[in-house]
Amino acid sequence: MTHPPLLGRSAGNGAFSLDHWIMGATSCGRLIGHDHKTGQPVHIGITRPASVAPEELNARLAYQVPGVASCLFIGTLDSPSGIEDHAIVVEGVGQGKALTHCAADLNSRTRLLVAQQIGHTLACADGQGIALGGLHPDLVWLDESSGVSATLAPRFPVLLAVKKKQRIVGQSPWPFSDVGPFVDPMMLNPWHATAAGDAYCFGLLLAWLFSNKHPFSEAAYRGDNAWLSAMADDDRDPFPGAPAIGKILDGVLIAEPSKRLPIREVVAALDAVRLDVE
Repeated sequence: MTHPPLLGRSAGNGAFSLDHWIMGATSCGRLIGHDHKTGQPVHIGITRPASVAPEELNARLAYQVPGVASCLFIGTLDSPSGIEDHAIVVEGVGQGKALTHCAADLNSRTRLLVAQQIGHTLACADGQGIALGGLHPDLVWLDESSGVSATLAPRFPVLLAVKKKQRIVGQSPWPFSDVGPFVDPMMLNPWHATAAGDAYCFGLLLAWLFSNKHPFSEAAYRGDNAWLSAMADDDRDPFPGAPAIGKILDGVLIAEPSKRLPIREVVAALDAVRLDVE
């Protein structure tokens, strides 16, 4: 069956337009669009077809957490062909850049500030009983137009995780990053994310943020799901950054979920970090 192209289509009864791809092409991935009412940019995730109904997506993803991009729409694309392309539309960050595009230019103190902001967002979500499920460098938007503000967009990997298995082609959606797999090796499907999984993914992000590389270099160079054994069974690379950050990684990048530091302890440890160099 031939699917109509996504670019130029809309969601929410014409409220939002799909303008250009960020990641993916033709069938699923992430795009930038705009809100016709406000003219503001929006961030859109698409999958087709999905194994769950829009009502299930709403139940799982229609949360509001400070520090997480607000959700504007969950449902299916406006589609004259009747194909149920599932979509999530969240607020864009007008002056924001993905962390993958700007982290190399940040000094150590700014990296710590970004890490602390992300940690408090995770702690807030955990306090509401919400597991985010998608914490990757390309899903963190950094806005430095007035101070430093980090906004997360964690819903997109969770949306892609519901793509029907019999229709999956190419790489699986779980890693969802071009700098290595950012996923709990004990919980591959972000639809079923846990607080312990969020803590582990935060540890991966911390290691990458303060060392400029994925902490499991062997896993980062493997394709498809061949990276899994490297993350589940191998020791991670030595951490070259500050010992205080390394100690946090030692407590959270643990394969057994029950042995990981809970997110509130990770955040407390991060808040206590003092860096002596820029």
